Amino acid sequence: AAFDLVRQSRPNLVLTEIMRPQDLGFIRKLHRRHRRLPILVFSFRDEAAYAPRALEAGARGYLMKNVDGDTLVAGIRKALNGQIVLSPVMAARMRRHSR
Repeated sequence: AAFDLVRQSRPNLVLTEIMRPQDLGFIRKLHRRHRRLPILVFSFRDEAAYAPRALEAGARGYLMKNVDGDTLVAGIRKALNGQIVLSPVMAARMRRHSR
């Protein structure tokens, strides 16, 4: 149903949550079907474990649910502008691993 809703409504961004590991499959399929659609994950799941997997699946970013409203809005804006959205700690960790 979510795929039909996205197709019909043509959103500028999808804000989704990871409740269980299988939800990464939704992100992967959505990204395959709508390559240019930014997907931002907003979740309570462990950022260190799920943020890299969400990005790999096609998400534009990952924010924990404990961020304040201004951080969420800034993250949405960044995702809409094509930027990767991560907490400063997670961004630093991923930079270290990519070297």
